[in-house]
Amino acid sequence: MPSDQLRAFDYKHRAFWKRWYFWVAVIVVGVSFAVIGGTGNETSTNSSSSNMASAPQKEEFDDKDYVGKTFQEAYDKLKVENKLGKIYIDNDMDGRVDRTELVLDDTKAGMDYRVTAASANYDSSMLKIESVDLNVDTKTHIDSVAKQEANEQAGEDSFNAIYQACNSYGEQQFPYGYDPHWITGTIQDPIRQDDGSFYTKLRADVSNAFGAKREATVECFTQGDKDSQTVTGFNVY
Repeated sequence: MPSDQLRAFDYKHRAFWKRWYFWVAVIVVGVSFAVIGGTGNETSTNSSSSNMASAPQKEEFDDKDYVGKTFQEAYDKLKVENKLGKIYIDNDMDGRVDRTELVLDDTKAGMDYRVTAASANYDSSMLKIESVDLNVDTKTHIDSVAKQEANEQAGEDSFNAIYQACNSYGEQQFPYGYDPHWITGTIQDPIRQDDGSFYTKLRADVSNAFGAKREATVECFTQGDKDSQTVTGFNVY
């Protein structure tokens, strides 16, 4: 077969993937997909960003804006914002009852109420705060509770020293038998008093020289700190 016919035959029967226009087509298709894909991702990203930006945001609430403030401060703030809800008094004997009018009257009379808790009420969409409820208590009662807790904590911190001092003193007073019931018979855990001394009350079994045993109530008064206590009073009855 002549050479020119042989070249024509070879080209005509050459595999399609060996032909130049096949690879040109592959390159064109690949570039097209890359362009479309990039545009699609960008569109998707822009769409997501747009949706996030346009989505309504829930109104945030921070109870620190109210808790610890005087009732008058919180009341004035909520009235200006038109968000005053219900007002409850801590430890109200009648339960959770709106005491707005009572608290307003007491405040006008000079009673110092403080906000102890605050909670937001949202609208039906749960996005906007419609009102804020307040819990209040008198500063006198708040201070009293804080003082009581501090005195109880001081007694707890000094318990070991008080325990040793009261036991040693009781054994001196009742050498024939003194058995205090600190676990099952404590009436008053050790507590610091207003004068700085400590007081505890418990039951104990005491015996006399004849071996007669009886249950008694013991009041033990001590003075000192968490490392050392000295008995200043000891009543048994």
